[in-house]
Amino acid sequence: MGVFGLLAGSFLNVCIYRLPRGRSVVYPPSSCVKCGRRLEALELVPVLSWLLLRGKCAGCGVKISPRYPLVEGLTSLLFCLSLWKFGLGIELGFSIIFVCLLTAAAFIDLDTMELPDSVSLACAVLGFFYGLTVKNSPLFSVYGAAVGFLMMYAIYRIGSLIYRKEAMGGGDVKLSAAAGAFLGWQGIVLAVYLAFFSALLFLIPALISGVKKRQDKVPFGPAIAAGACAALLFGSTIWNWYFGML
Repeated sequence: MGVFGLLAGSFLNVCIYRLPRGRSVVYPPSSCVKCGRRLEALELVPVLSWLLLRGKCAGCGVKISPRYPLVEGLTSLLFCLSLWKFGLGIELGFSIIFVCLLTAAAFIDLDTMELPDSVSLACAVLGFFYGLTVKNSPLFSVYGAAVGFLMMYAIYRIGSLIYRKEAMGGGDVKLSAAAGAFLGWQGIVLAVYLAFFSALLFLIPALISGVKKRQDKVPFGPAIAAGACAALLFGSTIWNWYFGML
């Protein structure tokens, strides 16, 4: 499963780069973004090729971002965790597609400060199919999407009133609703809570160190994606721990 995750992560790197530019994710074949040289088969091996090439293009020597092996390794880890959580079966198939969509959304938002509607729509459609086939109830997805939308929209409106400007993008609201369609209402409540918690863990040290300023925009898509993945894979464990503390 880890190998499949590496391969999926390699494809996600293509999607993350091309989707915001309106380019096809299947054609033309991968090439160096600077010299345009078509990559050979050995240069497409996930993680290993980056290590062997020491993070540089074999043709022009331009540096290749370490984000490429990071995405591949992260996707591999998420695939393995999905197998551990769900075992072999239909839920595993839904899970790995879901984490792939979330990973793509997170890194596209990091690059462009925008969340593509196409990814959120795909996530929502997947969620409704999941509700129909695995949960045997379309209401599972309807309630989840509604709660995800309402929670994030309320935060969006409150933030806009306080700061007198958009404190959050509409794409964050859409992604939250789409994730809710897959996670259900309990899952998305946990995911949103974890998203804000993880965002604060990054933002507070960044503000203290001066890396970020209060007026700087910070993409929230990665936090939503992280919260949704955590809710999917560890939701029951987290809820049990929380209610056990009470």
